[in-house]
Amino acid sequence: MNVSPRWRQLGVLSVVVLNLLPVVLAESAEVTTNATPQGFVLMINEENDKFVIPTTDKHYTQGLHLSLLWPDNDIPTPLQALAFVPELGIDDATTKYGITAGQDIFTPKDTATSNVVTNDRPYAGWLYFGLIRQERGTSFCGVPTLDHLEVDLGVIGPDALAENAQNWFHSTIGAEPSHGWDHQLPNEPGVLILDQRKWLLWEYGTDDALKIQLIPNVALSLGNVETAAQIGSMLRVGHHIPDEFGKTMALRVGWYAFSEIDARGVLYNAFLDGTLGEEDASHVDKSPGVAVLRAGIAFVYKHLEFRYTYNKLTREFQQQKSYDAYGSLDLVCRF
Repeated sequence: MNVSPRWRQLGVLSVVVLNLLPVVLAESAEVTTNATPQGFVLMINEENDKFVIPTTDKHYTQGLHLSLLWPDNDIPTPLQALAFVPELGIDDATTKYGITAGQDIFTPKDTATSNVVTNDRPYAGWLYFGLIRQERGTSFCGVPTLDHLEVDLGVIGPDALAENAQNWFHSTIGAEPSHGWDHQLPNEPGVLILDQRKWLLWEYGTDDALKIQLIPNVALSLGNVETAAQIGSMLRVGHHIPDEFGKTMALRVGWYAFSEIDARGVLYNAFLDGTLGEEDASHVDKSPGVAVLRAGIAFVYKHLEFRYTYNKLTREFQQQKSYDAYGSLDLVCRF
């Protein structure tokens, strides 16, 4: 029996998470609206340039990411190595460990030609599996702080199954396939170490009325996938906003809207500079600085949170003629 390439790709991304779902569901037997310690957290993120108006089909065109976090201070055996990483200035930390898997797809704007596109970013795919450590506590002056450390290992190139995934989806929706995948970046192992820190710097209001929050962040990524630094800030307002910074989580019904702006300095990006293992790999002249504007809205119903984000990026490479935009859909399940 022939198995669809898309189903093979989804199997690579989700087999670990799906095997753990019975455990997750057992943890959700009791539903309460009272504040409780944070248990399992399952996150599903789908990003696509079809989720914006006007829709496009270029550059960062598709991403699917799955993550599963264990209950507070529970360290599964495969993740115990992360427990030895220093806490990096987090006081009175509560820790969550988890796993993640994902696939990102990149294409040039012209996907109708089968020739090499020399003035646009190359075709590329990135498939990975990673380990997560999140710490919630306080840092300077007792400010609530959330630190996210992630170590991803995977592959860039044909083995990332990006061609199979994209052309299967295009055939499903009746769109033309992309014809230039023969010129995608070659296979290369990928390593990405990411650390992002957020601070709940200021908030005004109460949980039972409107609350406004200011949340700045900094991030650093290292590896042959990307080496970059980021600084930014988010403003959000809503009713019963989930408290990602606290020791406990109140399962309530609520909503919030948010906007965020980030500035990113990029030293190396494999999907623009080309892979390190091939000197003649396709590449473009990247922009060293990129600004990202995000805005969205989220709805919360006890264990479930659904969020939509509009993402707009300034030019990522010199030959790029206009901005890029894509939409993100997030489903968060807390048990």
